[in-house]
Amino acid sequence: MNSDSRQTIDLKNQSMLESHFSAHFDTTLFPILAEIYFQKGDHKHARQVLKIGLKHHPNSPDAFYILSKIEIVDGNLKIAEKLLKAVIKIIPAHINALHLLFEIQLELERSKNSIKQTANHLLKLLPNDKRYKNWNQKSTHYVPKPQDKEKPLERSIVDSSKLPNVNEAKINVSPLIASITLARVFKKQGKYKHAMEILQMVKENNGSKKSILKEEKELKKLIKERDKK
Repeated sequence: MNSDSRQTIDLKNQSMLESHFSAHFDTTLFPILAEIYFQKGDHKHARQVLKIGLKHHPNSPDAFYILSKIEIVDGNLKIAEKLLKAVIKIIPAHINALHLLFEIQLELERSKNSIKQTANHLLKLLPNDKRYKNWNQKSTHYVPKPQDKEKPLERSIVDSSKLPNVNEAKINVSPLIASITLARVFKKQGKYKHAMEILQMVKENNGSKKSILKEEKELKKLIKERDKK
């Protein structure tokens, strides 16, 4: 019998999840606990939970998706890119992973064909999405930088939509990796306050450019709409 079937667990109760995880390292619920830690800004414990859980469930897309988000915030975009590709290989219709992959590939200035492949994948799922349509139309003018040869991800790897919502904690992101793209990554995940923090860093480094102000205006609107609910 699976350890998760022996008791009823409140998936929003951190203490209960911690107790269950401590008693059952093989639980399939470990990504939920890791996500709670991540949303509270506790990357250390999130990584520890994921490391242990992946020993028992090495192909968990949930675990690798959450790990990719941690890598993004910690500035390890190339690692996050590999993790997201592995998630999509397991779950081709994983919208959130595809959104993140697109933004990261732009940030890393991947080849036009690589980014277009991700954009087309998204358009199959979201045929009316203007952002990806517009990028495809303008991609003829896109000139990427030379790329290092990518190393394959040794372990295969979430739909986090079913995970509990937790209040956003203040994030710790280096100003060196703060960018509009990273802000969009958080916006796609519904982490509007995190995205706003990133934009403030970008403004401090680059001033109030039109593109920054446009993103800021949209975020304020999204935060206002969410707060009304």
